[in-house]
Amino acid sequence: MTNALAVTTTPLPNTAVAISGSTLAPTISWTIPTGSTIPTGFVLKESVYLFAQASQGSGALYSSGELAPGTTQVNIGAIPQLNPGTVYTVSIQSDIFNQTTGALEARTRQFTGYVAASATPIAAPTYRPDVSPGTGPSGQAVYQFNSPVSQGIPILLDPLVATGFIYKTGATNPNFASVLLPNIGNPSPYEVFTWNGTAFVFDTNLAANTLLTFGTGGVSEFEVLGISPSLALNPNNSTDFVTQLTFTGSGEFTGTMTPITTDVPEPSTWAMMLLGFAGLGFIAFRRKSKPALLAA
Repeated sequence: MTNALAVTTTPLPNTAVAISGSTLAPTISWTIPTGSTIPTGFVLKESVYLFAQASQGSGALYSSGELAPGTTQVNIGAIPQLNPGTVYTVSIQSDIFNQTTGALEARTRQFTGYVAASATPIAAPTYRPDVSPGTGPSGQAVYQFNSPVSQGIPILLDPLVATGFIYKTGATNPNFASVLLPNIGNPSPYEVFTWNGTAFVFDTNLAANTLLTFGTGGVSEFEVLGISPSLALNPNNSTDFVTQLTFTGSGEFTGTMTPITTDVPEPSTWAMMLLGFAGLGFIAFRRKSKPALLAA
């Protein structure tokens, strides 16, 4: 016998999840969705945990404890156990508590995995996407972003290994204004194609660390090809493929980055290869909790 749930929905997953600082002393930040309306008499509390594997582990290396309501950033700092080349997972836990009884009514947990590279600071906060296994046109994963953007201000995206990518804005997003691709030792320039409404059309060959500015009004979708398979990244490689983008206006970026691969992993493999400095993905798990069940 359990009491009826006073809260009928779980907290919305946080958006704009990013990692900054260094991967051996990370700072995790996020945005609490504006739609996260908490009923009167209840409070939203969040906690952050760090595990030493690419899934929820059997003991956290770090626990923030319950954070003050409205907190959207935690500096995990340097932990002696963190080592380069090791997979770690950050979990952001969102709980709705009854302020009268103290009972936990609902919970959402988000898992953000990454591969530790070094103590060298990350150049800029790097946004993490949600990953939807097997939803791409060839069965590959699709990375879904939900991050704020400002006109002309670059953001960084850090994807998993691939031989190319398709970048696409969301329905109401500002268009892409420019792109800059990293130097990962590719033997030839990247090939950039833009979408004309029915097909991708070749635009230009683009050298690494060279800014490509799209035409007036920007573009809503473009494709990058020509990444050598011999440079394929993996979760244990600290080299990454960080894309710098700017936008024609300010607003929200809710677009996608679809990797083009020559060998598509199984969905269970994608689930393990979570988002990170070398390879990334982001998964949100949601479950509803009953107070009497928790007490038992």
